[in-house]
Amino acid sequence: MLLTGLASTDRGLFLEFYSWGVGSRRQSVRFGVAQALAGLASVDEQNFLELYEAGLRSGREEVRAGTAMALAGLAAVDEGEFIKRYRTGMQSKDPGIVLGTGTALAGLAAGNKRLFLELYDERASSGKSHERLGAISALAALATVDKSEFLRRYREGIGSTDIRVRREAAAALSGLAAADKPLFLQLFREGIANPNLSVRQGTKAALVDAAIDNTEFLGLWAEASKQTQK
Repeated sequence: MLLTGLASTDRGLFLEFYSWGVGSRRQSVRFGVAQALAGLASVDEQNFLELYEAGLRSGREEVRAGTAMALAGLAAVDEGEFIKRYRTGMQSKDPGIVLGTGTALAGLAAGNKRLFLELYDERASSGKSHERLGAISALAALATVDKSEFLRRYREGIGSTDIRVRREAAAALSGLAAADKPLFLQLFREGIANPNLSVRQGTKAALVDAAIDNTEFLGLWAEASKQTQK
């Protein structure tokens, strides 16, 4: 989202748009703007933390969930504070905050792979569905950091007995496009031909965030659409 980058170029304007966005009548706008708070972490950590805490207390579910996801922006700025907030978020009784906080783990992958893997594996094997889904949602960030570790967890995910985990793991394939495009294309075609519908759907969804050009996107999207209709 463009608003995320605005925080580093014009903090005042960012805060003005942020205030307007989280109060918007449109749910999708509130959710997206809450996520954009991540951009403020590297500009003004204290202000970020104040708005982060306020966002988690919002009476609107989508603002709480988007704010939880914004925690990812803190990982590269203050790892210790990130971990503290991450652990607190994962203990929340609000499923949206748990899921969003799990997704925010993606921010840690590049800076501390060891800790990312430790926390990922801990949550991916959790007996709580929102914790598992949150962890899987962060998986794509690992692809450009350690391809072999990513592939192992990707294959584990698409083989899960949990439909939502399979779909989310398949969608994480998007992260591989920037790391190894030929392998991405190979696994993409394997994914859309998978006998499991949730894997086919997740693989198709991976295209949205994959680093590929528009022409190639359209061709692959058409290819995936034929498979997901089966």
